[in-house]
Amino acid sequence: MSKLKNKFIEVAVAPELGGRIMEFSLSGRNFLFENPLLKGAENVQPTGAWDGKWLNYGGEKIWPAPQGWNDPEREWGGPPDPFIDGGRFEVLAEGENFIEIASPVEPRSGVRISRKIEILEGQSRAKISAKLFNRSGKAKRWSLWPVAQMAQTSENCEASVPVGGSGWKIMHGLANNPQYVCDGGILRVKYMRIVGKAGALAPAGWTAFGDLANGRLFAASFKFDPSAEYPDSASVQIWTSGEGAIYSRNALRIFGASGPDNPPYTELEILSPLAEIPPGGSAGFEYFLGGCEVAKGESVHSVSGECAVTARLQKDGDGGFKFSAGFFKEGEIEIAAFSETSETPLLRKKCSPVSPVCARGEIPRGARLLTAKFFDNSGNPSTIDSIKL
Repeated sequence: MSKLKNKFIEVAVAPELGGRIMEFSLSGRNFLFENPLLKGAENVQPTGAWDGKWLNYGGEKIWPAPQGWNDPEREWGGPPDPFIDGGRFEVLAEGENFIEIASPVEPRSGVRISRKIEILEGQSRAKISAKLFNRSGKAKRWSLWPVAQMAQTSENCEASVPVGGSGWKIMHGLANNPQYVCDGGILRVKYMRIVGKAGALAPAGWTAFGDLANGRLFAASFKFDPSAEYPDSASVQIWTSGEGAIYSRNALRIFGASGPDNPPYTELEILSPLAEIPPGGSAGFEYFLGGCEVAKGESVHSVSGECAVTARLQKDGDGGFKFSAGFFKEGEIEIAAFSETSETPLLRKKCSPVSPVCARGEIPRGARLLTAKFFDNSGNPSTIDSIKL
């Protein structure tokens, strides 16, 4: 196990467990699910002692997509497998703030996956640069598929996907699953221990998991390509473990109530565009993982490199304004009002990954525009939100 640490986060990477990130902690509390039945257990999947059953350690890992069981040359048939999900990854390079690892070659498909995991200085984010190598003798079409299993740290947890005008679809489970709630242009998946999966194109390029009871948020972000084709027409998929039935691997599969053999977790799954990879070639995918504290009880509305907005800048019922966000960087937040002739600062407050901002205030007469800007510790500004009055 290799550990990367900065002022805000601690990230533990296990090359011996399929290259998983087993810990992504903010203030000493892990966002990721760890299977208590396998904690500390040796990985026997690459050995003759393995019985062929999936060893779901938890954490965050990366798979090839599409997944399937009809064409082993063009579909990945795991998990389980003893090479990618269950392989022992090689450490290619390691430093104080990064580690670079690579899987064995999966012999049926010729896939090898590598990734560099780097924690960003002064931020509660990690940058992951992944590559999928085609070691077969034929051109193959693959996508990179990071999967983060999230710990259910309270009874009020939800995943969020910004579907916008692209819509979303149920991929597994009940057609009337009560966990799925549309909130404007965002799909909320409220965990109720019901098995299921939903997918969306998510053109905004992010998905998030929030513990609303404790005011904690974990986000995965990536660059969406509107011209590309994605596996199953989805750049984000959300899986929930729990009770119920799905049709998978050419069979009906029944899951009992949550328990030791069916532990509770939600998966945030993001996918890269499908890429045609020639023999000996590779395709890359860069994404970010981040965590922050947010206002308790508030759902996320947008995610950027600076912050996660949980209450958009808006005019409240008393004629004032309100705005809430959690942050992935240290800096200051400034709310300002603009009239036709002047700018009036209304609030300036320090913020950090462990210091969210819940701003309220009065709007001056004659104001036509409100803006929320983030200034990093070097004074560089980024506009987070704005509203015309």
